[in-house]
Amino acid sequence: MMVPMAVSHLSLSGAGFALVFRTTNGHRLLPVGLSLAEAQAFLQPQSPAHELTKRFMDMLECRVELVELRELRNGVAICRILTRLPSGGEAAMDARVGDAVALAIRAHAPIFVDDALIEKIGHVAGEKERPQYAEAVGDDMPVPPAADMETIAEVRQRLNHAVELEHYEEAAKLRDEVRRLIKK
Repeated sequence: MMVPMAVSHLSLSGAGFALVFRTTNGHRLLPVGLSLAEAQAFLQPQSPAHELTKRFMDMLECRVELVELRELRNGVAICRILTRLPSGGEAAMDARVGDAVALAIRAHAPIFVDDALIEKIGHVAGEKERPQYAEAVGDDMPVPPAADMETIAEVRQRLNHAVELEHYEEAAKLRDEVRRLIKK
């Protein structure tokens, strides 16, 4: 069964970025790992690739009907974009989660996730996120001690700022610093 979801937020951990989905009733969360490139493209409000794709689809009179997150293959989320063609027919294609969701947002299309996937790696809102997140992105690093969390939070804040400013080399260094702190 497919469950309607909405994007809650973009998160960062020692394993990298995760796009966190929330069920429409707000009770369940599902973190899905993103590559640095996907996160950067997703964070750009006017991502050239996503804007171009949406404009091209509009020009061809195609409409994104919905996006489905169906499975994880080797730790990579696989989405399917379902499109309505001008002839009334449908077309579907697989895409990276960041690209599919960015297109769904621009097209105001609903996002659905397979219930089995939510059961496997999702969790109830308010529960400790780390164990499920670790499985979702293949991260087996331990949760850092509470004393180090403040330092990690400061570095993450600088990292988010670097990404916002599109200073990707600095962001990569800061990401590595967060990983080093977590391993410590």
